[in-house]
Amino acid sequence: MLRIVSLSLLFCLVSSATFAQAPIRFYASSSGSKVLENQVMEVQFTLENGDGSSFSPPDFKDFRVINGPSRSMSTSIMNGQRSVEMSYGYSLMPTRTGKIRIGSASITVNGKRYKTSPIVIEVVKGKALSENEKEQVFVRAELASLEGWVGQQLILDYKLYTTVDVESYNVLEESGYQGFFPQEIRRHDSRTKTEVLEGVQYTTKVLKRVALFPQQTGELMIDPILLQVGVSKGGNRARRSLLFNPNVKRVNIQSEPVALNILPLPAASPESFTGAVGDYQVSSRISRATVTTDDVVSVRLTVQGAGDLKRIQAPPLNVPEGLELYDPKVIDEGLYESAGTLVGKKEFEYLILPKQSGTYQLQPQFAFFDPDSSRYILAGQKRYTLNVRAGTARDRQAINTDEDELSEDIHFLKLDTKLYKEPSYFPGTLGFWGAIILPFLALGGMVVRKRALATKEEVDPVLRKAQLARKEALARLEKAAQFRQSNDAKGFYDEVSKAMLGYVCDKLRIPRSELTKNNLREKLEAIKVEETRIERFMQLISTCEMALFAGKDNAAAMQDTYEGAVEILADIEKAS
Repeated sequence: MLRIVSLSLLFCLVSSATFAQAPIRFYASSSGSKVLENQVMEVQFTLENGDGSSFSPPDFKDFRVINGPSRSMSTSIMNGQRSVEMSYGYSLMPTRTGKIRIGSASITVNGKRYKTSPIVIEVVKGKALSENEKEQVFVRAELASLEGWVGQQLILDYKLYTTVDVESYNVLEESGYQGFFPQEIRRHDSRTKTEVLEGVQYTTKVLKRVALFPQQTGELMIDPILLQVGVSKGGNRARRSLLFNPNVKRVNIQSEPVALNILPLPAASPESFTGAVGDYQVSSRISRATVTTDDVVSVRLTVQGAGDLKRIQAPPLNVPEGLELYDPKVIDEGLYESAGTLVGKKEFEYLILPKQSGTYQLQPQFAFFDPDSSRYILAGQKRYTLNVRAGTARDRQAINTDEDELSEDIHFLKLDTKLYKEPSYFPGTLGFWGAIILPFLALGGMVVRKRALATKEEVDPVLRKAQLARKEALARLEKAAQFRQSNDAKGFYDEVSKAMLGYVCDKLRIPRSELTKNNLREKLEAIKVEETRIERFMQLISTCEMALFAGKDNAAAMQDTYEGAVEILADIEKAS
């Protein structure tokens, strides 16, 4: 019991220490930097990694507060680091055109007052929409720049623009990204925003984000992405059939192709440049500064930043005479998402064997190409002084050699010689008692193992979740029905989505971190679920996603979604 308490206390201390390492941030954000006059926009003040109090909003001059403050809080753990986020949101309507400044909000954390930076919103007059423009929906492939360098990380966003209620979307065809190494970024800002293009205000959402790493120079093309979106026709919705909804119009839309000009890196690169392109932080350390010729010295070089990780190799380390350098090796490597980009980390280790005593200078270096400044940067130029003293390795080697030669030619005399073999008595020896006790120990071990397996089977959490999957899903659907009765569309679609995704994860034993549409489809096909039922399930999930995105609150749509979820749940339960 004491051990369990000690481990729990240690876990709490480690968790607290991890939390303390995360910096406190307090910042303001808005749903768009440009909005139309008399249109509602969202402003949010977010506190990260702190427990705040005494929140004070700015003076919303030239705005009318429609709603707020609405407070929310979330906690997440990523790469062993715990982060807490607290937000205060407002719905605002501008009362005039022009650039309007929203001042600083403030909050107190641990006795210290934090303030957000002011933000500026541009309010413009809109124009009357034609009948065609009123139902406009399109997708764009957007990059920050149409020019880049080999190995540079380029962020590509597929963004949906719409002025109508979009119920669902499905990717029909995507670019092969010829000439690029693509990596999908799953954690990005996917919140709904408002943007104004040519005097028209759109609701926008980033549907997908991809990090592209060019592998060759010249003009590279990104082919269009083809989507099928379900656009609501509006009006009262009749009872839909299983495979057709007459009140949803299926529209195929695609982005325009994008041409990128990829430049070659300048030829005059430093000696320590091995192909890293991007923005990197470099650090190094040495195991010991004072050693002997008996010791081995370790020098470690850590490189971290946003770039193509596989292109980064260990830079050469120049060592003076008297030191022997072994080939470097990678001892740590990782890739993670941060602030909507991919960040990589590599740690190299150099082992050095001192051969002669003396004082030596070591200076690990790492060079990378910075796309922003279009030049090579030499980083990590920390110099280390290594003091080497004479050791005993040479003397020890000589002594060992002499003993080996001696053992081959001269053998010591045995002074105690016997001409008979002493009798051995088995009873009372360790072997005797081992032969008696061993069968009982084996039998006891088998009993304990059998009981342990039985106990594990009884409390196996994965099996338990699978058994309770239907019960948990029905409980969530019941809660969703309560949201539907109170006409809370957001809560309704959120609960339906959690009910269905949670059910398949628990029932099919899919870890939440590995849940993808392809993986889900493969699991359902493996248990012989009919293709039509699979399509209905995938369509239901897309409907929930787009309902949360578009914010629709049609009562008939919620009723259809609820009934469809119950039917699909029963179908999968029968199949499994």
